[in-house]
Amino acid sequence: MQQQKIYSTTEGPGLERFLGYTVIVCAAGYACFHLWLGGAGVLIWLATTGGSFLAVDFKAFAAIPVLGVDAARHINLIGSTVLVLLLYPLSRETPRHWKFAVDLVFIGLAIAAGVWLEYQAEELIYRESEPNNIDMFLGICAILLTFEIGRRAIGLPIVITVAVFVAYAHFGDHIPGYWGHRGQDLESLVNAFYIILEGIYGAPLGVVVEFVVLFVLFGAFLQKTGGGDFFIDLARAITGPLRGGPAKTAVVASALMGSISGSSTANVVTTGSFTIPMMKKAGYPPHIAAGTEVASSVGGVLLPPVMGAAAFLMVGLTAVPYTDIIKAAALPALLYFISVYAQVHYTACRLNLGGTPFPSDYWSNLARVIIRGLPYLVPLVTLVWLLLVGRSAQFAAFAAILLMIAMSFIREETRMGPKQFVEALQTGAKNALPVAAACACVGMIIGVVDLTGVGIKFSALMTSGTGGSVFLAIILVALASLVLGIELPISASYLVVALLAAPALVDLGVPLIPAHLICMWFAIDAAVTPPVCITSYVASGVANSDPFKTAKGLYVVPFLMAYTPITLNGAWPDVVMAFTSGAIGLISLAAAWEGHFIIKATIIERLILAGVVVTAIDPSGPTDYAGIAGFFLVIVLQYMRKGRASGVESTPPAG
Repeated sequence: MQQQKIYSTTEGPGLERFLGYTVIVCAAGYACFHLWLGGAGVLIWLATTGGSFLAVDFKAFAAIPVLGVDAARHINLIGSTVLVLLLYPLSRETPRHWKFAVDLVFIGLAIAAGVWLEYQAEELIYRESEPNNIDMFLGICAILLTFEIGRRAIGLPIVITVAVFVAYAHFGDHIPGYWGHRGQDLESLVNAFYIILEGIYGAPLGVVVEFVVLFVLFGAFLQKTGGGDFFIDLARAITGPLRGGPAKTAVVASALMGSISGSSTANVVTTGSFTIPMMKKAGYPPHIAAGTEVASSVGGVLLPPVMGAAAFLMVGLTAVPYTDIIKAAALPALLYFISVYAQVHYTACRLNLGGTPFPSDYWSNLARVIIRGLPYLVPLVTLVWLLLVGRSAQFAAFAAILLMIAMSFIREETRMGPKQFVEALQTGAKNALPVAAACACVGMIIGVVDLTGVGIKFSALMTSGTGGSVFLAIILVALASLVLGIELPISASYLVVALLAAPALVDLGVPLIPAHLICMWFAIDAAVTPPVCITSYVASGVANSDPFKTAKGLYVVPFLMAYTPITLNGAWPDVVMAFTSGAIGLISLAAAWEGHFIIKATIIERLILAGVVVTAIDPSGPTDYAGIAGFFLVIVLQYMRKGRASGVESTPPAG
């Protein structure tokens, strides 16, 4: 778990006030640098070269000669390190002035390590495999500082995890048998982690530079202009009169907000503070109210168009365009929310919670909410449109941010002044830091995998150990994710599991994108797994409930991604059948779990509904049809029993 932040207030005298303003300047500069990379640099290049805006190839960042990829990553890590050192304490016990003195030294070393790589860029190419003394000193400093920002921004577990991999790389010649290797000396490690554009400065940090910071900034600007309130109002307007309306409001609002914020914890804080008390007031027990919010908030991270940082990291690991990833993730995410929505509906039925009378002005009220939300909807629609027409995710986010700022001036209450603008920059920069720290740390794991070949060994062992069974392989991925998810953040958990397990899934016949989506799905689910489930703790704190009773999402969808073309990796008729069968299966699972469908279900009906779930996973036609038949059989049986019960109630007593 991350430690408490300090040095982030402009209140108070002396050092705290100075550091507070320093953080504001650094955070704003950090955010503006990424905005410049995302689009401002493109506009400057167009103005100076006279190029055509429509002719620019936004699909590839390298096509726009604004700043080299290596320089952008070096600057990003310098900025991330400086901000983490200023925002997170060295320790809780160290005296204030000692903290500041130590942090100043660390900041100086971080700047020196990044600047040295730029200053010696050409010469480093020739001595790549033979670093000199300065390379070694600054390289070791950069590695240790990466460990330190990981410890401060995320926690000790990520340091331990990365240290185990580094130790494996160094002492491999002392390990006997299958896992042994020739071992790597200190020079090789410094070269792999620091000098070349891998390791610390590898693909994960590149994803932070190109995607993560900009999309986090988009979420920050959306929130600062009141987007969170709009999503709640929209969800209430859609679901308010329905049975179990408050819980359904939580599902819809958290789906919308979570997709933009990319953080399940931030989603709970934003929407849960409103929806959880509303659910409790409607009659939901506290732990169900908290669980509904957690399940919805976690699912929001899976929902396009933005999703969470793990989706962007998938771009770096798979070299697949982000547009293809969000297309593949759309139907599984929709299935997830169908399952959560069905769960809260049948829970409301079981608890006998009624809805409110359907208002006569329902549609006019919904229209008013949508019109009032145009300052948020227009940038969102533009973001999706730019992605679909082939513009880079980087430029799409930049354009959406500019449009968000412009649209905020439509209404006085959403208008952004200089103060709100700087606050949005500051919030976005701070929210991106844990991801940047995690990616820099995990970059060393990627370096170890490349140096030692442990990924190939793990993949071969996993393939042979499961006997070629995709089902068992997915179970192992889930278990590995749950173990890592005890303390690692979602992005780091996904990266570690994907590096080792995704190749094995591919070898077993799972397509590349579904294999990585499975790893990401379980990494996100691990965020709400006891004992260290920060999202559940936050929701339970709002609900005053036991965090270990807080509900979690279902585990069915990853199997659907492996066994069916639900990620759009098949013919359209097969995709439609897979989605239909999957939706029916998840609805059946929710009904069987709660013991209520149209009316209270019998044991036989619950068993039939549970069987429908199994048929949904198998992609063959006969099982799909059997599952659909079983689903409608239960509907017929329930309507027949409901009709008989109504007939008995309407028969007057004899005599």
